[in-house]
Amino acid sequence: MKNFILCFFFLALSFPSVAQLAPNFTINSNDGQTHTLYDYLDQGHSVVLDIMFVDCGPCQTLTPYLDGLYQEWGSGNADVQFFSITPYDTNAELTVYDNTYGATYHGAGTDGGSEAAIDPYWSNMFGEFTGFPTIVIIAPDRTVDFDVWGIGYEGTMQVMRDIFTENGATGQVTTTPTCNDGIQNGNETGVDCGGTCPPCNTSGCNPPTPTPNIISGKCVKLDWADEPIVEKYKVRYRLPGASWTEYNANYSQTFFNDLALNTTYEYQVKTDCGSENSAWSATATFTTSSDNCDRPTTIAHSNLTAVTADVNWTTTPNDLKYKVSYKGSSGGWTQVFVNVPNLDVTISNLQSGRSYSYRVKTKCSGGWTNWTPKSTFLTTPLVAREINPQWNTTVYPNPANETLNVQYELKTIGSTTIQIFDIVGKVMLTKQIEHTTGLNRIQLDISQLHKGNYILNISNNESQVVQKFVKL
Repeated sequence: MKNFILCFFFLALSFPSVAQLAPNFTINSNDGQTHTLYDYLDQGHSVVLDIMFVDCGPCQTLTPYLDGLYQEWGSGNADVQFFSITPYDTNAELTVYDNTYGATYHGAGTDGGSEAAIDPYWSNMFGEFTGFPTIVIIAPDRTVDFDVWGIGYEGTMQVMRDIFTENGATGQVTTTPTCNDGIQNGNETGVDCGGTCPPCNTSGCNPPTPTPNIISGKCVKLDWADEPIVEKYKVRYRLPGASWTEYNANYSQTFFNDLALNTTYEYQVKTDCGSENSAWSATATFTTSSDNCDRPTTIAHSNLTAVTADVNWTTTPNDLKYKVSYKGSSGGWTQVFVNVPNLDVTISNLQSGRSYSYRVKTKCSGGWTNWTPKSTFLTTPLVAREINPQWNTTVYPNPANETLNVQYELKTIGSTTIQIFDIVGKVMLTKQIEHTTGLNRIQLDISQLHKGNYILNISNNESQVVQKFVKL
């Protein structure tokens, strides 16, 4: 079975803009806000779309550069807005990614409307979509610069600066107090409430009282009691005097990862009660220890077979135990505990030709760290046995639009599983067929698939056939 590249990153000059105008979209970002493209464009803003997914290596490398540019151009408070858009991950998974790789701009996953937002761009409306990450810049007049790249990462940032300037952006931040800037200013009597802002909350939507648990020098767990009428929480932390890093928490706890050793941080939590937010909790501090126990810095897989995979990781001193978690494209996570000094484990009882996600966390003296970002592997297909060495498989038409015809020949009666995978190993379609001896013909409805390359996998208990096809 051929290996397929999961991410494509071309360090080339940006492609010229296409005259077609950007369609509107609305997303619900992973920080709990709703954003409509045309609202920003009508205010004279340029909008950057970082089309990515959380397990894409080049995306992970690019993110700190994009976040630096985001802060350089006003951190969303001026006339340039940034959004990360993933077609494969949820808002919660994107939040973990943001915390890991330092993205402070808005983002949206599949449950936030990401697929509709990026459909015009990865369906080749503005040029050929060649892979992840892809940078799109939309001007206030709705024209599009598609697949923006320069020479290297810094060169790409300069190309983006030039486009912002051409679009009329200045990056100048307004200092006028507002009722949603997260601080008490102007004539407010509380944080974003009172005075000319809405009255301060008296309905019982109150901030929690968080308590830090120092797990290690690089990881702190924050816990608090659930508040009544709560939907979720907002959490933020910073070095004293620096800008806040803010994100959502769906439960009454959160982790701060990748902190500096022996360093003091400030933190606050507020309650989101649906129709309103509480004020921020009083600013409190914690100081990390000098213990550099942390979650693994690198996780990897090797020795893939049809039913097993080896997972290994690097570590730092003071680790006590590890927890490895893995799952297929459906179902829940399966966990395996590994004692030190072991730094690997063999996962067994897997299915052939299937995509699996995995992650690792570390137990330190203060407790368990947060999980590492997810990685994925694809088990190998079964090897055809002599009992059925030839399927005589035909797939047509190829490329296909609405319907894909599959024809294969078998010498025994039984059950056949037919699956379609996208280029990153995500299962897009599964069909169970009871086949007969001789020639078998089926039709697959692929009308709901996006344009692009796919893998067709046909298997039974004795053998397997894998073929590529293209969806128009």
